[in-house]
Amino acid sequence: MDVIIYDYDLSGGLSPFWTGAICSNLAWLTIWPIDVVKSQIQSGKSQYVNKSFTFLLYDNIKSGLLFRGIMPGLLRSFIANGCSMVVYNKVLLMIKTYKSNDNSTRNE
Repeated sequence: MDVIIYDYDLSGGLSPFWTGAICSNLAWLTIWPIDVVKSQIQSGKSQYVNKSFTFLLYDNIKSGLLFRGIMPGLLRSFIANGCSMVVYNKVLLMIKTYKSNDNSTRNE
């Protein structure tokens, strides 16, 4: 448990909300094309059956469908992961406070 309890200083850096929101959106931007093709393959529709991943990727780029729906996805990710990082940091602070109070009572 002591591994996750560390001192961190957010002064001069981004808040946990912005850090979580920006990092999650960067992750989604990199993985979105792969996720689109994966979803097409998993759909089982006849137009996607027996076609290679690279062919479907190229076909989506050519048709302009590769990034369809990305704005709602990024918005959801921005809000959800930004809030999750705030909660994570609050829980981390609570654990740290609890551990320091627990250690101080044991030393007395």
